[in-house]
Amino acid sequence: MILLGAHWERDPYFAPLAAILKGTSPFDEDDRIEEAQAWLTDYLPAARGDGACHFKAGFQGLIDLALPDDQIANYALPLGMDLEAALLGLVEQMYPSMLAWHGPEPTRDRLRILLHSASRYYGVSGTWHLTYYAMLGMTCGVGQDQDEVLPWIRRSLARIQTLGPEQAIVRLSRRARTWFEHVLDDWPAKTSPDDEAKEA
Repeated sequence: MILLGAHWERDPYFAPLAAILKGTSPFDEDDRIEEAQAWLTDYLPAARGDGACHFKAGFQGLIDLALPDDQIANYALPLGMDLEAALLGLVEQMYPSMLAWHGPEPTRDRLRILLHSASRYYGVSGTWHLTYYAMLGMTCGVGQDQDEVLPWIRRSLARIQTLGPEQAIVRLSRRARTWFEHVLDDWPAKTSPDDEAKEA
């Protein structure tokens, strides 16, 4: 789901993994699977962090980004920054470990895919609205609008025909905030090694 997301094979973040699995010969499948497992073994701790703390921080960032209507209307980019630069700054703030692992160029490419999807397929143009769609996609993947595990994203975007692009994104942010708050409420408390030893 959130680790890779729908259509992860076209995600710049996972281009190395896609290249490993694609391979060049039908006779090296076992080697490719082993190499892919090694890649994921290195990647997952960096992506999740200790106790999945990186995801938790990102979820909280998205809750904070679901602004009330008056703040959405007045949302502006930092002085001297274009949208792409501002988004890269948000990624550094919300997902520093992801940015460090993947690097700025794959991150920019990922953001461009998400912005293209929002503007071309859904007609989104507002600064905050594009920002929210892109940052939600940094969490849920470039195929977030087609992810069967996150049907509330697709359902919210389907309201564009009746609500219009901007209001549909606002509705999406409200729905996402509820979902992320629920996830954080159920987040397991981190246990110390002493606690784990007692449970054993």
